[in-house]
Amino acid sequence: MVSAVTNTFSVPGFKLGHWEDPDGRTGCTVVIADELVPAAVDVRGGAPGTRETDLLGAGKSVQRLDAVLLTGGSAFGLAAADGVVNWLFEHGRGFPTAVMPVPIVAGAVIFDLAGDEPAWPTSHEGYIAASSAAEEWIGGNVGGGAGASVSKALGRQHARASGTGIAQISTPAGTVSAVFINNAFADVFDPELCRYLTTPGNLPQSTEDILLNRSLETDSGINTVIGAIAISRPLDHNALTRITVAGQAGIARTIRPAHTPVDGDTVFALATGDGTCSAQELMQLTTAAQAAVSRALIAAVT
Repeated sequence: MVSAVTNTFSVPGFKLGHWEDPDGRTGCTVVIADELVPAAVDVRGGAPGTRETDLLGAGKSVQRLDAVLLTGGSAFGLAAADGVVNWLFEHGRGFPTAVMPVPIVAGAVIFDLAGDEPAWPTSHEGYIAASSAAEEWIGGNVGGGAGASVSKALGRQHARASGTGIAQISTPAGTVSAVFINNAFADVFDPELCRYLTTPGNLPQSTEDILLNRSLETDSGINTVIGAIAISRPLDHNALTRITVAGQAGIARTIRPAHTPVDGDTVFALATGDGTCSAQELMQLTTAAQAAVSRALIAAVT
């Protein structure tokens, strides 16, 4: 059991902000760094919805972010990133160019569109989330997870409500904080308790059992786990890449099955600046990242 886990986001060098629809049908969450910082991303699953992920790849020129947006609204919700960009620009933030600083905001979406009149965050709501950013937050039915749900193998009407989960672990190598929106197609499994916390329609059968033994009665494309891992120390792109991979492993140990054709699981990692770490320190950070992501996904449904 990981004993040093807290469910409060509090990482020096980063702030967290939320906006959610008054009826709780959608929302957005933004992780803002105090300055342009090194970052990496890992995208898995068959149905991702993302923004500015290519610039974080190996060999790219920027590999840095001012902020990460985690939002509902499917492709419509990506517009909320424009509001985050506007807020950052007003505060003199961005990647330096010959003309002006250009804020770099990456993002990922979940599908939470529902009802006869679906709602989604726009640029205005993204700006509100950025302007609300604070140094300390707890998770819950807030921000990008306001309209999230899990365990949809029998259809969305049998799903379990979820939310935005936070888990933070302190290690000698640095503090690791995971902020994740759990909108998985599949179920949430607690590896410490060795039992499922959610199943479709609260049935004894898990999604894995249903997938292996009968035809699905569900629509697709209404899923995805997205999140960001903030590290309280300088790191290079290679180390951050390993941390995103560990974060995806945290998804796989907790969401069963993970990375399905109807999920677009996306993990960002950000450090406080450029730096290196020893092999032992990287081992600690990746272990903490895997555990933190797992606990954040569990926190989103408990």
